[in-house]
Amino acid sequence: MNEYRKIVDDHLRKLRELRSEQDRIQRETKSVADLVRAALRMLPDGERSSLEDDLDDILAQRHGLTKMVRSIITVHYPDYLTPVQIRNEMESNGFDFSFYSSNPLSSIHSVLKRTDSSHIETKNLPDGTIAYRWKLKKR
Repeated sequence: MNEYRKIVDDHLRKLRELRSEQDRIQRETKSVADLVRAALRMLPDGERSSLEDDLDDILAQRHGLTKMVRSIITVHYPDYLTPVQIRNEMESNGFDFSFYSSNPLSSIHSVLKRTDSSHIETKNLPDGTIAYRWKLKKR
């Protein structure tokens, strides 16, 4: 076996090991998140809300909710998109919302509200819905 074949074989084996570990971590993350969600339901409403936001923030870091929302908005420029359209596009791209304690639209609204207004612009639609689009930087 030449040395390049050995390099490829060794690194393919390493990638399989890493993928297996990644899958194990993902299963454990889901299990821990489910436990946290169950415990959150036992807390008073006033405490629960901010802790659900904390959980969503932690899980969003893992799954890239913010990155995906921004990506969809930029890909669809110059169109304005409603949160429902963003959610539908995310789901059609295979985004997994099962890790979030709040519903998908609530999570998307949180991302949009946290995004700096220098990056996103809004428009009120006739039905009262707010639509969003990415702002192009002026040169």
